[in-house]
Amino acid sequence: MYRLLLLAVLVVPSALAQPTWVELEASPYNDYRSEDISFVSADLGWAVDGRGRVHKTEDGGSTWTQTTSLLGYLRSTAFVSPTLGWVGTIGSQDQLYETRDGGATFTNVSDRLRPAIDGVCSLFAVSEDEVFGAGTYYGPAIFIKTTDGGATWTVRPLRPHLDTVIDVHFFDAQHGLAVGGTGDFGGTIRPRVIETRDGGVTWTIRHTVESVTRGWGWKLSFPTPDIGYMSVEKYDANPNAMILKTTDGGTTWAEIVIPNAGDGNLQSVGFMTPEVGWVSGRGTTSVTTDGGATWAQLLPGEGLDPNVNRFQFLGGVAYASGRKIHRLNTQSVATEAGPVESDALWGVDPNPARSVVRIRYRPAPGPATVDVFDALGRRVGSVYEAVADGQAEWHIPAGLAGGVYTLRIRTSEGQGTRAVTVIR
Repeated sequence: MYRLLLLAVLVVPSALAQPTWVELEASPYNDYRSEDISFVSADLGWAVDGRGRVHKTEDGGSTWTQTTSLLGYLRSTAFVSPTLGWVGTIGSQDQLYETRDGGATFTNVSDRLRPAIDGVCSLFAVSEDEVFGAGTYYGPAIFIKTTDGGATWTVRPLRPHLDTVIDVHFFDAQHGLAVGGTGDFGGTIRPRVIETRDGGVTWTIRHTVESVTRGWGWKLSFPTPDIGYMSVEKYDANPNAMILKTTDGGTTWAEIVIPNAGDGNLQSVGFMTPEVGWVSGRGTTSVTTDGGATWAQLLPGEGLDPNVNRFQFLGGVAYASGRKIHRLNTQSVATEAGPVESDALWGVDPNPARSVVRIRYRPAPGPATVDVFDALGRRVGSVYEAVADGQAEWHIPAGLAGGVYTLRIRTSEGQGTRAVTVIR
């Protein structure tokens, strides 16, 4: 039997995201960042920033138009259709604006928020009728929602569960999460995540980061209904950053440390899949391809702005709001291996594996080729089997990072894929 390992390209950790994210040259620029983005399709979306500007794109970010300028620091936005959307502010007497013409004009609807609130740091829509929001990061912690498309809003305090609040995420009209801090904004305050199962009427504390004495839960990202992540912004002497991870829809959370992530302060978090995600926000961006088990820091110019505050994934594309807006084609990245459903590949073992993976496949005339892809869809290895007798081996390079990889086999009679986990 003749086997030949043709290629074993090592993943360079500092360049993990380089081929993926692209800065949109025509997008609005802010020397700090755009605070929030909201896309209703892969092409149509809006961005808001602290200068009061609202920008709109109708071609996936190739061109942008400033539709208006509003009073206050524009902190959040949520659009539910090409015409209907809202913008939340901080530091202004006008906390909430509404548009019904796609952002051409906005109406101040703050008088619908009673009792009055100080600001809206987050807006999250689950339908055209049901939209949720919260604010502020400096307190007090207030939750707002509408169930009639913005005609009326309900305002509820989140104390004593939270004293400050930054982000909300809802799975449906009843089940949602809010993150922020518990304690004194100017003193001891700890990051916390809380959960509601009745649309925000009552809340349950799910996790408090006791080791952080000055910090907040900042953003939430859920690539699946069960698996989600929360970024932690903290101010202490520890340069390591932290995120929280849940695998049960927010009921329980585990703390994950990210080594050497700048000064340890994070704001944005965005996961394309349960394994592949980015964190950013205070000058350093880190990337993981194994669900947070290992991380690499990106250097300037490696594809993603280090000041990102919001990620949004939808319809085969993703966007990130930094000093400029960035775009990622998630379909081409995540599915480069292609839809290759067949029974040509019978199995791989061992799985998980450390050094060698034995591959069993349906014999066919001619050679067989096995390509290996990482979680970002990039080819990291190939195995050529000349005899094509139904057996091959992938010798895992010693320097290859642990994580989930995809093996794709091609023969003259079919092709197939299997996932294999490399452990270190």
